[in-house]
Amino acid sequence: MTRSNNWKHGQSNTLTWKRWRTMRRRCNEDVRYADITYCEAWSNYLTFLADVGECPSEKHTLDRYPNREGNYEPGNVRWATPLEQSRNKTNNIELTYNGRTQCMVAWANELGIHVTTLYSRVEKWGIEKALTTPKNEYMDRHKKGSRRTTNETLEM
Repeated sequence: MTRSNNWKHGQSNTLTWKRWRTMRRRCNEDVRYADITYCEAWSNYLTFLADVGECPSEKHTLDRYPNREGNYEPGNVRWATPLEQSRNKTNNIELTYNGRTQCMVAWANELGIHVTTLYSRVEKWGIEKALTTPKNEYMDRHKKGSRRTTNETLEM
């Protein structure tokens, strides 16, 4: 895109334009993104804007989703928060149960248990039992760091 084209749309200082520029720089200059590209039509900012829409907030950045290993292209990007992006990393462990797939951290949060507890459950019991067994209040209370005082131990 030429300087005159940037001037024409008047959006070269908007958040969406900055995110678009970052995507292009990643693909064109960052060796870590050597195998990642963006669709040719997105060389034009206005085409990108029409396909993706405005960036919702400062907290949002462009995320390759649902195919996190795919390219930046229509149907494979979304505006995502840091939390959403952290759950879309290639090193996450994903679990599927009843047709729902989430990373292990998301399942643990939903169940109200620590991720290491869920990991141990899956290792020992498998996915179904790990995700359907209620959390053990007694164990959770003591894992959170609450310690018995000497008097409490003696009273037992």
